[in-house]
Amino acid sequence: MNEFSKPLADAIKRARGKLKLTQEQVAELANTDPSNIMKMENISRNANPELATLYPVIRALSIDPQEIFYPEMKTEDPNLRILQQLVSECSDKEAEALIPIIRELLFFMRSTKKTDITE
Repeated sequence: MNEFSKPLADAIKRARGKLKLTQEQVAELANTDPSNIMKMENISRNANPELATLYPVIRALSIDPQEIFYPEMKTEDPNLRILQQLVSECSDKEAEALIPIIRELLFFMRSTKKTDITE
């Protein structure tokens, strides 16, 4: 089993459930065979979908690719998701420059919050 199989299966099941769609309906929306959806959801050994199959499924279900490729970054908070996305798009030099800034900003925000609580 590939390392992406479980996050992919979970994301498809979750999105399909939210939209209240059957596997057949998803397949129709993605212009693929229903067996492809079934294989992806059931973590079949044959479930190594080609991009030409995977892409329309992800689009049809409006799945955030982060759910599949970065499941450890799973969060429901939209603000944290935005931050995670921004960080993931940084170049090495941008990340290097941002780390001390973010550390100082967080230190300031957290120390201010503690002061606000004790007063």
